[in-house]
Amino acid sequence: MGLWTVGFFDPDGKWHTDSDHGDRESAARRVAFLNGSNISFAE
Repeated sequence: MGLWTVGFFDPDGKWHTDSDHGDRESAARRVAFLNGSNISFAE
C-alpha cells in the first residue's frame, strides 16, 4: 500500500502534480497516457 503521485517538472524545475494513485499500476497507466502511449495495461 502507498501513494504514487504522477506529475512533471517544468523547465524552471518546479514540480506540477497531475494525479495521485493508490497503486503503481494505476500510476503507470496514467504516465503512459500522458506520454501519448496507446499501450493497454491489463487490469
